[in-house]
Amino acid sequence: MSITPRKTAYLKGDRLHCSATGNPLPAYSWEDVDTGYAVEGTLLTVDDTMVQRRVNTYRCTAENVLSGKRKTAVATVTFTVDNVEGLALYVMQYYRIFLM
Repeated sequence: MSITPRKTAYLKGDRLHCSATGNPLPAYSWEDVDTGYAVEGTLLTVDDTMVQRRVNTYRCTAENVLSGKRKTAVATVTFTVDNVEGLALYVMQYYRIFLM
């Protein structure tokens, strides 16, 4: 089971990919550990709600069933989101004030 790319900080719009091996292929879900918000599928896209929070922790779960037996794999990632747009706006405002 893996989460890629594995970083401590992401940018808005980045995508985290969860993968695991299994036969049959597993079903995937991502869950925000703090809020319980869930997303189905292998991809988690960094969005505005994640930018606003200081630290984000998400759990990816892969599950499949074979011959009536359920197999589950779990991986967790904790990260921050760099607010490059906010930094760029701050720099633009700073230079505007400086140049006036």
